[in-house]
Amino acid sequence: ATLPISQGGRLHYDRQQATIDLLKLQEDRENISTKLSQQVISIFERASLSYPKIKLSDNAAEYAMKSYEIVQDSYSHGVVSITQLLDAQQAAVQANLYASVSIYTYLIDVLNLQRAIGQYFILAQQEDRANFFYRLEQYIENQQNTNQQ
Repeated sequence: ATLPISQGGRLHYDRQQATIDLLKLQEDRENISTKLSQQVISIFERASLSYPKIKLSDNAAEYAMKSYEIVQDSYSHGVVSITQLLDAQQAAVQANLYASVSIYTYLIDVLNLQRAIGQYFILAQQEDRANFFYRLEQYIENQQNTNQQ
């Protein structure tokens, strides 16, 4: 056995420094893991909120189009002014645009979710993709039911 007297406690210092570095790395790992979990939950919540907007915006577009048709019929009979007709037309166009945007917003949210969890189901087999979206829709519906109660 040899004693490294000439190093003056250097081995002890190196060991303590390595222990401190290890604890710091473990803490950093826990922080990153927590932040990643929070990011996934946040993105998932965003996706679960954007999904119902698709149906709501489709309904709004449908009713705006019906309203426009009624105003258009009224205009052809001379009951309403051109301004009212243009306002109804503008509302129908805006509602249709919002309906389209809501679909793309949901798809972007789903892609962001897939990015956050590190799996792109868009590249997966049809069955795996369908399973993912089914589970996502089930979770969203459960969240909505929980929020309504």
